[in-house]
This record gives sequence, C-alpha cells and structure tokens, in this order.
Amino acid sequence: MTSLAEHIVTALSGAEIDPTSRPSAVVVSQAQWSAAAAAAYEAGATRCEWLTAVHLPIGLRVAALLRCGEDDLLLVTELSGDALPSLCHLWPSLMWHERECAEMFGITFTDHPDLRPLLLAGTDVVAPLRRDFPLRERLQRAWPGGQTATGSTTPASGPAQGRRAVGPPPGVHAAWRRDAHE
Repeated sequence: MTSLAEHIVTALSGAEIDPTSRPSAVVVSQAQWSAAAAAAYEAGATRCEWLTAVHLPIGLRVAALLRCGEDDLLLVTELSGDALPSLCHLWPSLMWHERECAEMFGITFTDHPDLRPLLLAGTDVVAPLRRDFPLRERLQRAWPGGQTATGSTTPASGPAQGRRAVGPPPGVHAAWRRDAHE
C-alpha cells in the first residue's frame, strides 16, 4: 500500500518527503500547495486536523496535519510572500484555522470565505506572532535582571550578576531601542 506522502511525491514533481519528521512530512513549494492538498484529498485524506504557521528566521512556514485512516501527513510549505490559497473548499474544518493564521501571522488565504479577526477584532494589532512584531511593553517596563530598553537598570534587583549578561529585554530589537530614544 502506498503511503499518503508517497502518493503526493509521485503526483507532484519537486515535492519532497522530510525523512526526519514524525508523522511524515511532505514539503511542497508555495505554488504546489493547492495541488498537493488536492492530491492528498483524492488519495483519501478525508480529515485535516489543524493548520498553523510559524515565523522562522528564514520566513513563514505553514503546515497542515492531514489524516487518511491510520496514515498521518504534515503538508508543509514556506511562503515567499504573505498569501496562500485557502484549503477550506476541501476541508471546511480549516475555516477557523486559516482565520487564526491570517490574524496572528498576517497571511492572506486567497478564496477564503470569511477572514474576519477572531481574537483581535477592534484593535490595531496586526500579526502579533511574527518575529518582527514590536514588543512595545518590553520597551517601557523594567525587565527582571536586566535593563529597560532605555538603558536604565531594573530598580528592585540591580544588574544581574553571574546569571546572565545585563542587556535589553528579550524580544526588543536594536532598531526599536533607537526609536525609543527619539
């Protein structure tokens, strides 16, 4: 019996199986995302458990967990932009997951029927789970064992000695610290 991963790799040139992943993962190009999902659906992947994204230093990566009986598969792609075709027409259960990724990572799922915000409606926050999202709270508050972004030492404890280097709070980029002084 051919596994779901092998079926997709056979159907699409350029698709690769990640040998280190458990469950099996097939990495496809952004252009092949819809075709790979359709091939998986035709091969019997009747359920899509979840879809999520992660913002790595190299860019956004989107993954969907597909189920075909006892065969599980991660369908993975790396985005070169911020748009990806929606898979809701194959698995309606992805409507919520795509809405969440759109809101939290700023990904536009083309042909999605309803990309309204789920959690941040009425706020001006955009894509808070991306690496480049400014953590403004850390710019203004003292960070335990270190300095605030403006350079002052945490008043209660003083500089952390022997535990870690004194520096700006985690998640505050140097460009933001310069902006805080101006």
